[in-house]
Amino acid sequence: MLAGRDREPGLRTTPVLGAIAIERGISMPHVIVIAEVKDLQHWLDSPKREEVFGPQGYTELRTYVDQEGSNRVALAMNIPDLAAARSHGQTQEVADLMEYDGVIPETVVSFVES
Repeated sequence: MLAGRDREPGLRTTPVLGAIAIERGISMPHVIVIAEVKDLQHWLDSPKREEVFGPQGYTELRTYVDQEGSNRVALAMNIPDLAAARSHGQTQEVADLMEYDGVIPETVVSFVES
C-alpha cells in the first residue's frame, strides 16, 4: 500500500470499455499524464495548470521532465472524480490550457492508478 493513500481492504478499480470505473476503491485516484511540449521551460513555469485544475479539486499536482533532455513531460495529480475529470478534459478550458502550455495534443497519454 502506498503511504498517504486511502484504500480500504478489498476495494479496487476496474477497467471498463477503455475507461476506468471506480466501483469501490481509491478515494482519490492518482493520475499521470505524459505528453510532449513545444517549450519545456514555458511549460514548467506555467501557472495555468493550478488555475484550471485547482478549482476542480485536483490535488498534489507535480511536474516531471525527461532526464534525456527531450520535451517529454509528465504531470501527476490526484483527481477526486474520474468521470468528471474525463468530461472536464474535453472542455474548451482544458484545450486552451493545453494550447497555452504548448502541449502537443496527439502525444498525450494518461495513466490511472490501479
